[in-house]
Amino acid sequence: MCGVAGFLNFPQYGAEVCRDMTDSLAHRGPDDSGIEAVSVGKLSGWFGHRRLAVLDLSPAGHQPMTRGKWTVVFNGELYNFREVAVQLRDRGYQFSSHCDTEVLCQALNEWGIEALDHFDGMFALAATNGESLYLARDRWGVKPMYYYLHNEGIAFASEMQALEKLPDFERRIDLDAFHEYLVFGYISAPRAIYSNTFKLENAHFLEWKNGAIVRNQPFWQIDLDATSTFQGTEEEAVEQLDELLRDSVRHRLIADTPVGTFLSGGIDSTLISAMTQEFTGGKLQTFSIGFEEAAYNEAPYARAIAEYLETDHHEYTMSVKELFEYVNQIPEICGEPLCDHGILPMLLLSHNTRSLVTVALSGDGGDEHFGGYPHYRDFDQIIGKHRMLPALLRYSIGRLLTPVSAERGRRLSWRTLTELHTCNSGVFSYQDFDRIAGKRYPIQKSAFYQWGKKLEARKLSGGRIWQCLDQVFYMNNVLTKVDRASMHYSLEVRTPLLARGVTEFANTLPDSFMIRNGNTKYLLKKLLEKYVPRRLWEREKQGFGIPLASWLRNELQGNVRELLFSGRAEKENPYLNFSYARTLFNGLCDQSYKNREQAIWALFIFELWRQQKKAYFS
Repeated sequence: MCGVAGFLNFPQYGAEVCRDMTDSLAHRGPDDSGIEAVSVGKLSGWFGHRRLAVLDLSPAGHQPMTRGKWTVVFNGELYNFREVAVQLRDRGYQFSSHCDTEVLCQALNEWGIEALDHFDGMFALAATNGESLYLARDRWGVKPMYYYLHNEGIAFASEMQALEKLPDFERRIDLDAFHEYLVFGYISAPRAIYSNTFKLENAHFLEWKNGAIVRNQPFWQIDLDATSTFQGTEEEAVEQLDELLRDSVRHRLIADTPVGTFLSGGIDSTLISAMTQEFTGGKLQTFSIGFEEAAYNEAPYARAIAEYLETDHHEYTMSVKELFEYVNQIPEICGEPLCDHGILPMLLLSHNTRSLVTVALSGDGGDEHFGGYPHYRDFDQIIGKHRMLPALLRYSIGRLLTPVSAERGRRLSWRTLTELHTCNSGVFSYQDFDRIAGKRYPIQKSAFYQWGKKLEARKLSGGRIWQCLDQVFYMNNVLTKVDRASMHYSLEVRTPLLARGVTEFANTLPDSFMIRNGNTKYLLKKLLEKYVPRRLWEREKQGFGIPLASWLRNELQGNVRELLFSGRAEKENPYLNFSYARTLFNGLCDQSYKNREQAIWALFIFELWRQQKKAYFS
């Protein structure tokens, strides 16, 4: 895994700026670094790279790498690069290394940017053939790519802090991005928190030449026409999924460094660990995280499964002291405001895992692709009798209930299933957004809403619509959290459940293979029965949670009051209703309001980010 950075058509910047950008990404690539001058047409600039050596540890994998007319800086892993290399050798190409980057370069020489569709992997890259600059990102957005446009110049980087090294970089907050953060708790591509800064969308490539973007389009997308088209039996589905997932795990074990797995004791990580153990031949190293608070502690489940699989298991417990050490680092680690408090245990897990292995396999993607979240199962219950109420009455009741109980109030104000999903899972629902931000959120203009309209037009079930929305939007938030936490400690995390073949097969499964008789992830569980006894893993989904409400009421209460309500934040952020925020926080602290910890955490993290980064509203 690596970090990439660079720029074109910023004549005032030279090699030293590119070096500063790449050095800020040293945590993503501690093993090697390189910068190189490049030209695109008549415009010049620099490519920079930081390398985490996983395949071919020799200097032959150094980047930037040039083969033929293509120069590339690449972050990621192409798991089928050996198969593609065979095709290219048959066409006369030769290779001087054993790394996937060289195969990518030669594939670009053979097929141009269409080479992207030949690979299965996680990647973000910048490449030039001397005529155009291309930026590209993998199918599900496992790896990040930011870019910044100023006048007729473009800069790009794996993380925001590299762009912040540009001497004239603007730290002006994009108001639409801020509002999106308040609703969802994250900012989805193509927006980024700063004005004139963007995230490349997953499964997209961008072409830039002559000072302008000439193409920004998908190279792959999920086939909605194939949804629920699988015609085989349950046994055939289990067998096909077993074959696809085993192939994915086998490919993701290709490394010249030690490999382990995250093992939470849940369905996804247990299945991945069981398959990995079969392939490793020796004792697989597995890693889990626990909490001092018993209600949030899944470590005993992971320990029991590790004993059954006979892995070399490592278990770590998170304390409040360690929480404080990590909280203030979140803005720098994430680059943008990110409300997912699961990054705290992920940081500790990554830190301890990296001390023993360089690569870890995870179960990310299982919930979104195989029907794992309870709100898919509980769709009809969530709607309940509310659908019979007139929209205006629903909204009015919801507005009254929301401050006291977000969970009850947010279920009432919706016109479409897409809006209901946002009300059910967002940080500030429609009933609340106008209170906290002073205006209605224009969801109809959002990419989230437009994707939801396409799904609703397909007449999919409500739970399946929500699942497809989560695949494109919420899952990217999860993957961002995993990428930033793991790469902060130079740990590469691979996701077998996001292999192209696995996800395309999952899309064909009918709803009954996702959820049956209230049982989520039905097909994955049937497959897991072949590897691990049901008694060891069958329980209600818990997730990677932390005792957030308790921490906000106690250990973090002083931090929140100082940061949000001491005067500075209110003076510098005219777009937030701090009086209402104070009401919510007081209600959370005296426990008169329920389910408001996520809202307070979102406000706290944003203000922590804004003050640390010296970001400003225009």
